[in-house]
Amino acid sequence: MIGMMVGECLKTKLIYTFLTLLLLVLSSACSEIKLQSPEPAVKNVRIKVASYCPEDGRSLVNVFSLNLSSQTAADRILLDTDRDGLADTFEQTVSIRDEYNLSYVSADANGDGYTDLFSYQIGYDVENQQALAVCDEPDLDTDRDLLKDCEEAIVGTDFRDPDTDKDGIPDGIEFRYNLNALDALDSGLDHDGDGMNNLEEVMANSLIFTDQRTQILKHKVNYSVQAFLNEENKQCYEVLVSNIPLVDVSNGNKIQLYFLETENVQGQEQVSYLRDVTVISSRGFSSGHLIQVPDVQNQTIIEELN
Repeated sequence: MIGMMVGECLKTKLIYTFLTLLLLVLSSACSEIKLQSPEPAVKNVRIKVASYCPEDGRSLVNVFSLNLSSQTAADRILLDTDRDGLADTFEQTVSIRDEYNLSYVSADANGDGYTDLFSYQIGYDVENQQALAVCDEPDLDTDRDLLKDCEEAIVGTDFRDPDTDKDGIPDGIEFRYNLNALDALDSGLDHDGDGMNNLEEVMANSLIFTDQRTQILKHKVNYSVQAFLNEENKQCYEVLVSNIPLVDVSNGNKIQLYFLETENVQGQEQVSYLRDVTVISSRGFSSGHLIQVPDVQNQTIIEELN
């Protein structure tokens, strides 16, 4: 009798132990599932330029698209409220914020005329920033390349030429992607070994130092450039840029299209020029919304929901 009772007791304990272990395994699995938060859906917009005609004597080199209100990360698109090239989450990281005096709501937190991105990229912390001469004309960007004239004087690029090294990428865009605007060879390199060179990655809104093979198709900005002759028999282009990320930022998405042109001038090196369109877009558009632009005249277009 006692033996039977002991046997039943052992059997009960084994069942209890098994159920306990099962619950622990299930609990652990559920915890892991909860930790794997899904990537938030990213809206995108398309911009169509009906007629872009290079200036007389100039040729189109490349078209670039940047949503200055967003930053591409390895697994998602991040907000950049002040449009300075540094994501909000990065500028709110306490140690980095304090070391470089960054602000996610001001592109120039210390008011010296140089952007927060510029101070960070050149490695000037708070102490070194005090050694910089104040930029007297902080809004002056003669060649329209996203680098102020004062900043170009420090990094050594030409404030009159948007593509100093003639590698097909404007100086300010190279600076934002942490490339060397004085190195003509780096646009053809593939730093992360993902099969896309740096020029292709910049145009696609991808990361040049991180292998993003699984993300490229999802977030890649696409370009369609169709040539035609206008009524004046001039070479023009219809340009469609699609899959431009649209983020939920309170001050609107600031999207820039840049058209890099070159001209061969007798007795001089090849001269580069930039023409652009700025689109300020509200955040309420449905994904795939098409923004129509008639031409390119360095203009700003406000696109809002009715």
